[in-house]
Amino acid sequence: MGIMAAVTPGSFGTKPIPRIDVTSEQIALLAKINISYYKPSESNRMASCVYSNLRKMNYKDVDCSFTINLLWKVSWPLRSPMPGWSGYMQMVQEGTYPGKSSFVFLPMIDLNPSDLSCIYSTLTFICKEAHRYQKPPIVTFDQPLYWKALCIITNEKTESDLKQIVLRLGGFHTKMSFLGSIGRLMAGSGLHEVLETVYASNAVNHMLSGKAVSRAVRGFMMVENALHILLMKVSFRVSLPSAHESDITEADSSECDEIVEKACKLYDRFVAGEETTESVEQSSILSEINTKLVATKEKLSKSRTSSLWLNFCRMTNILSKFIIAERTGNWDLHLSSIQEMLPFFVAAGHNLYAKSAYVYLSMMQRLEIDHPDVYRYFKAGHHVLRRTDRFWSGLSTDLTIEQILMRSVKSSGGLTRGRGMGESQRAQWILSMPACADYNSAMQDLTGVGYCTSDQHKETTRARKERDRVDTLAILEYLSEKSPFTNDVSLRNIETGVEAEPDVNVDKAESIGNKILELMKGQKVLSYRFKKSNQSITLAAKPKSKSDSDFLNTDIDPQLMFQRLTTAANGLFENISEVFQYELSSVPSSMFDCNRLPREACKSNLADAIWVCGSDCIHEIDGEGFQYVLDGGSLLQRIPWTHGDSFGDITQMYVDHVIRKYKDPVIVFDSFPELSSIKDITHLRRTKGIISPNINFTSSMPCKTKKELFMSNNHNKQALINMLCDKLKDNDIRCKNATDDADLLIAQTAVDCALSSEVVVIGEDTDLLVLLIYHVNQQCKRVIFKSDKMAINNKMKIWNIQQTKGFLGEDVCNLLPFLHSITGCDSTSRLYGIGKGFALKKLNQEYLKMQGKVFMNNNSNKADIIKAGEEALTCLYGGRPLEGLNILRWRKFTSRVITENTSVQVKSLPPTSDSGQFHSLRVYHQCQKWMSEEVDMDPTDYGWEIKRGKLCPILMELPPAPDKLLNIIRCNCKQNCDTKRCVCRKNGLLCSETCLKEGICVICQNFISHEDTIVVLGEKGSQSVIKASKSRQDNVVTSVGQKLHQNFRKSYTNPKYINLANREIKHETTNVPKLRSKVEFDFKKHCLFCGQLADAVIGRKRKSDVYPVRTSEFQCKIEDICKQREDEWALETCSVNFRTLKQTPLAFSPPAKKAKTQAGRKSSLSESFLFATKYLQQNEDEQITVTDLVKKISEHCGIDDASVNFEFYEQTNTNRSIDKGNKSIIKAAAKILKSEIRSSETSIKALYPSTDELSAQNNMKYVPESLQTLLQTIFSGKDTRLKIMSIGQSIVQAAAPRMFMLPLQLALGVQLHHNLSSRFLTDTLNSLGFCSSYTEIQKFECCAAA
Repeated sequence: MGIMAAVTPGSFGTKPIPRIDVTSEQIALLAKINISYYKPSESNRMASCVYSNLRKMNYKDVDCSFTINLLWKVSWPLRSPMPGWSGYMQMVQEGTYPGKSSFVFLPMIDLNPSDLSCIYSTLTFICKEAHRYQKPPIVTFDQPLYWKALCIITNEKTESDLKQIVLRLGGFHTKMSFLGSIGRLMAGSGLHEVLETVYASNAVNHMLSGKAVSRAVRGFMMVENALHILLMKVSFRVSLPSAHESDITEADSSECDEIVEKACKLYDRFVAGEETTESVEQSSILSEINTKLVATKEKLSKSRTSSLWLNFCRMTNILSKFIIAERTGNWDLHLSSIQEMLPFFVAAGHNLYAKSAYVYLSMMQRLEIDHPDVYRYFKAGHHVLRRTDRFWSGLSTDLTIEQILMRSVKSSGGLTRGRGMGESQRAQWILSMPACADYNSAMQDLTGVGYCTSDQHKETTRARKERDRVDTLAILEYLSEKSPFTNDVSLRNIETGVEAEPDVNVDKAESIGNKILELMKGQKVLSYRFKKSNQSITLAAKPKSKSDSDFLNTDIDPQLMFQRLTTAANGLFENISEVFQYELSSVPSSMFDCNRLPREACKSNLADAIWVCGSDCIHEIDGEGFQYVLDGGSLLQRIPWTHGDSFGDITQMYVDHVIRKYKDPVIVFDSFPELSSIKDITHLRRTKGIISPNINFTSSMPCKTKKELFMSNNHNKQALINMLCDKLKDNDIRCKNATDDADLLIAQTAVDCALSSEVVVIGEDTDLLVLLIYHVNQQCKRVIFKSDKMAINNKMKIWNIQQTKGFLGEDVCNLLPFLHSITGCDSTSRLYGIGKGFALKKLNQEYLKMQGKVFMNNNSNKADIIKAGEEALTCLYGGRPLEGLNILRWRKFTSRVITENTSVQVKSLPPTSDSGQFHSLRVYHQCQKWMSEEVDMDPTDYGWEIKRGKLCPILMELPPAPDKLLNIIRCNCKQNCDTKRCVCRKNGLLCSETCLKEGICVICQNFISHEDTIVVLGEKGSQSVIKASKSRQDNVVTSVGQKLHQNFRKSYTNPKYINLANREIKHETTNVPKLRSKVEFDFKKHCLFCGQLADAVIGRKRKSDVYPVRTSEFQCKIEDICKQREDEWALETCSVNFRTLKQTPLAFSPPAKKAKTQAGRKSSLSESFLFATKYLQQNEDEQITVTDLVKKISEHCGIDDASVNFEFYEQTNTNRSIDKGNKSIIKAAAKILKSEIRSSETSIKALYPSTDELSAQNNMKYVPESLQTLLQTIFSGKDTRLKIMSIGQSIVQAAAPRMFMLPLQLALGVQLHHNLSSRFLTDTLNSLGFCSSYTEIQKFECCAAA
């Protein structure tokens, strides 16, 4: 836990630091915070806290940012490039402020920050420090720590010191959460794609999550500015600037309303300082503009898409108000903007910040009563801190700790960059940081070189203004093409055109949030739970499945149910044939699959059967003059789409394809009305419940979805057909649109065209072939049916319809629709085991023809239809006339039980009369629709029912079985069925998945009930269980989709529990050596010395711990070493240490040999040297000359000081390189300078110089006047004072290294260490004489810390 204190206004400058010896242990004690372990109180006062009513805060009188903001937005189109929003605010915002803050690092607590004891210790420490300085304790946390600190303080006793703490919620982290809320609410709206015009995709992801704060603020501001320009275009006829223009011309400005030009002139005067903030706020021009913009917004808000993007502008305005409050220190605006954030927090699901911000607001609204002194401080702007001395520079307190403390820790010179994170290193760094930072700042002030930023805001620079202009215009160009401000009332994604699901309500996010806030009032803080169902549903929310749960969700296997029912019926019914009037399964299995969808028909089998019957009718198209009739549905599926092509390009591809291949065609398209259709279930089966949302597209909009997904939506398909028809008609291509399915209209169109010319029908569907055979007569001209697909192996089926009718016969052709529908088509189910080819052969029977004529008669009543349908099904299943489906079903079952070895499949039995009647009605309805377009029949009267707005087939009226049979085939046992209370056990049945159980867990071998917490294994989950099974050495085998108990699965695959289970079978090693006499020794496996298995030492990286004896030399060497040792070490281990004698314990080590000593120096010289060093250490702080030192040595050791002086002052007169006279002058000058340096009275060796000594004036006093004169004479330039100070102090330090601690030498070393933490660089400059040594810098840090 890092802690930082701030003081406003700051106190700058430090006192001199004593140069003393301090140990790391002493420093660690100074920086240690006593840990106070938190013990929760018995009375939980937090549990009684409630969400109180918040006072409505409106500080328009205090905040004039709205009009200043509006002036910037209105002027942008006509005055671009102009400063960015933040740069503009810095230019125009003025006011009083407390001043620049100073910061102090406090000791760290080496605990997890989220630990309650850590937070409690922090609060206790802060209270003590505040009491020490007699100041109110104010502390800021981010949300997780804020909530825990709030609970701790609230639960404290009334007399506790912690009750005095003013707890604040971090503003910077609140802003991050609000940015994430904006991104969450705008997900799927097209905002991501808008920002991608400027930023990379990954950057946009971080922006919308609230992590990239600076980018998000800039990006949101630019988008909001572009939207405001679009509003101005609507309200004031402002022309949109182009991204390709360098500036805005006068012609552009003259086209807009005059009031906008007046506002721009007001902006010019305001920026130039000719207008004040008060005059701008009271401007009637801006008031009139705002009134007109409000009216435009109200008009546009009728569109849900426009309303959503206006909400985005609203959220961005709240964000800008919060930033203004922090930068200017406006306390009332700070609270007001957070209150405006609350509805969006709860609507977006940011519940943690929602509840924390709510409690924070309620506490701060009582601040004037509870802590009046703190309230006055905050009103004066003390709730923010400033690192620079200007009005627009306020920072949230939690942001400053990120910018200063955390940045210092992680940047160069920080703890994580080589210093170490030990307690002593951490303490030294923290406690010395203020002094080091002051030195660093003083050096930057002295040299004018540093990391400090310019006084000019970065958004006011020319390059940044141009970049902002280009980026804003790129966004504006995108929004102009895909404007959210349209008359379309729907809610959609502006990029893809995807229309929102009916339950999406994100356009009303603020009202939804206010409703949740109303529900929170009066509720207990800890017990209130946010419900996800109350949150806003965004455009990116996963849509609910389009399929009916009755169809796609069923857990009962029809075959299992059939077997249990027939088994149980044996003992309950005397005549078991009675139960076969019921389906004895959950669905009519012969016509429906287990998910209650009709069995899919194999329509192409009928075409194949007809082709085989008339293979002599193969016909090649010859000649010209054909009239082409195209199936529009087949045409749509023919051409592949390219991802990213516009819808205009896609439709043009179809037009080009038709023109290229066909001359003067007629194209017939299906229609997809919004009403329910008998093909709803077919569409559902084809899409598997995955249906694209509605997409409102234009010809210029790119297609970003897959073709299959797009075409799965009838609304999208109809819109595409309409667009394609318009383009085809523009190219003089005839189009027709059916009212529903186009097959009948295609056949009728072909018949009409065949009256005057030969016709070629292009299509794929077998339904179309059947209708052509039925409707085309022999008097028409030739009609040919063929596919548009490429021929495979040069074989393509080309149908001559008249010839086909000839070999089939008139009777079969007239009954072909009946045959096709009863055996399965798009609206009727396939009969399991009854193929279309088999049925075509059966149609030659007169009895089946007679039943079929009932279906082709438009005057048949329901009774006749049901009766004829049952007889037709009985005939197809091989029954006798008038036998009936129920008797046939019983007879088929009994015969198969007798003759077959396997169990009877329920789907192979005929349907019951009950389910067969609905199938017959559906067949009749389809036959009549194919016969004539004028037939108007209600599907709900013919075997259909409406469920959730879709037409669904009625399965049956009777239950699956009699009630007394259903009651005994399943039990309701919640535990294992071990007693006879179990209904299944009582009736001799085994429990199955039809009971209140979902199978058996293969891990615990217990039944899985519906109330158990289970997990359904995926591919990875199944592999993890099998892997764990191998590790446990058991035989558990799982597969994908299997269900297991969640807790057992977690423990079974947990490596910790696997290790515990395998502990008994693992090799166990012991430190006690084994004797060979007590084990069965094998020289190939056991160690020669300790008797342990040689391969027992496993899991180590080194493979040389076991040494096999392979040579006689190795054997002899081991024997010799054993003799030499003569101790017990040989029995302790057989590692490599035995041979090398390395790392041998002292108990087994041989006696160390005494090192030989050489003859030393004379005792008198050694004694004098030791005395000299000791004397220098004892008098380190005093000025000592060489003469004084020689006298002391001679007095103590009796050595002639003349000989000592001779050694120190002897000089040679050889190798002279300059004139003797000049050299004498230089020597004389050097002696004078050296004498003046040594006689200086500014020696401060006992104290480190303070930062005040680093000023230019104070630095000069460390350089003697004679040396200043010399250097001034040598150097050239206008201002050489800095060089004179630096080089002069380097000369002084070199001349008397033990006398001085010069400020520039020390400060340069401290600056290098503070910013770079490079010992190499510091010592290199020290060896060159420019700064103090690294050791001295370390000592300075220790002294500063102490």
